[in-house]
Amino acid sequence: MSFFFQKAKKQLFAPVNGELIPLKDVPDDDFASGMLGAGFAIEPINDAVYSPVKGVVNSILPSKHAIGIKSGSLEVLVHMGIDTYTMEGVPFKLNVAVGDHVKPTTQLATMNRAEIRESGKPVTTMVSIMNSRDAVADFEVSPLNGIMAHGQPIAVAKEDQRALASVH
Repeated sequence: MSFFFQKAKKQLFAPVNGELIPLKDVPDDDFASGMLGAGFAIEPINDAVYSPVKGVVNSILPSKHAIGIKSGSLEVLVHMGIDTYTMEGVPFKLNVAVGDHVKPTTQLATMNRAEIRESGKPVTTMVSIMNSRDAVADFEVSPLNGIMAHGQPIAVAKEDQRALASVH
């Protein structure tokens, strides 16, 4: 029984090096309100973006600013920058494609932070569980402050047993 419950907990890792900030403090109402799911944000200090979970890439938006990853019953979104969809993919170089298996050491993309900033947009990178209302029973973000390293544990999502059962 304990093995089952251990599998039901998913750890989410920092996708970038940078300062961890509460999702509610992100200058984007959809993320800050939780409408796009439970999650966290990091203000990056370099351009490399890694996977926050082990899973399979299941979507990449045409503007390249957001990558979806299926991890168990969780639908995890990595969103690079705020309102960067208007930049039509220019500041992003992708290293993955839909169907690729990824883990926290997999570099998903490189974002040109200088170019994003020059356009007047924040480079804040958000990680959210898009289906958290249905798939997550409990979500906890680390109380740590300061600079996080990519791959550092940031949050734990306890998958809802009903959602987990539908995956298996």
